[in-house]
Amino acid sequence: MCLQLKIQCSQISVGDKVVDKTKKRTDYMRQYMRKRRTGMEFREKDNAKLIEGRYNNIQTIRDKNMRAERKRKITNKEHVREVGKKSLKKRRAENLEHIREIEKRSKRKRRAENPEHVREIEKRAKRKQRAENTEHIREIEKLAKRKWRAENLEHIREIEKRTKRKQRAENTEHIREIEKQAKRKWRAENLEHIREVEKQSRSKRNQKVENIEQRKEIKKVEGR
Repeated sequence: MCLQLKIQCSQISVGDKVVDKTKKRTDYMRQYMRKRRTGMEFREKDNAKLIEGRYNNIQTIRDKNMRAERKRKITNKEHVREVGKKSLKKRRAENLEHIREIEKRSKRKRRAENPEHVREIEKRAKRKQRAENTEHIREIEKLAKRKWRAENLEHIREIEKRTKRKQRAENTEHIREIEKQAKRKWRAENLEHIREVEKQSRSKRNQKVENIEQRKEIKKVEGR
């Protein structure tokens, strides 16, 4: 009964036609708003209101998004991790230089804020990496050392000379003893070669003596 009364109240009869008051008012308001929106001032005010409303509700929207994200993570942990990894790889591939620059800045900031903590973390990471890939790291270090030696050959020679001089000055007796032992060892390992060399040197000396005697004889003959 009440519903019938409401329907009757919202309707009016114009001649033979029955017009709905609500529909008529809605149509009127639409036309009115269309006319108003054509004006620049109204559009500017409307946009300003929308922006203000967005800024006022931005924290609420963020909270909602964060709650929804937490809920998704709790329900689908593995799936969310996989999606995060894919999106990170995609972003890195699209913006490689930009991401590297950001990582450098964040690394510098972390080092400036916590130098001791960062050093400790890097040491642990380096130890772990060496333990997991010992042979590979040794090979890399050898290659790097060879490359560095090839690029800085004169500098390395100078350093080695200085260190050798310093070492000799500090441990003279010890170095002489080591050199004697090394010489003995080398003579024991290359005895035949040493004998051969000594024979050749003796024959050269004898030859020189003979040549000197010959020269003296020649001079004596020429003097007569």
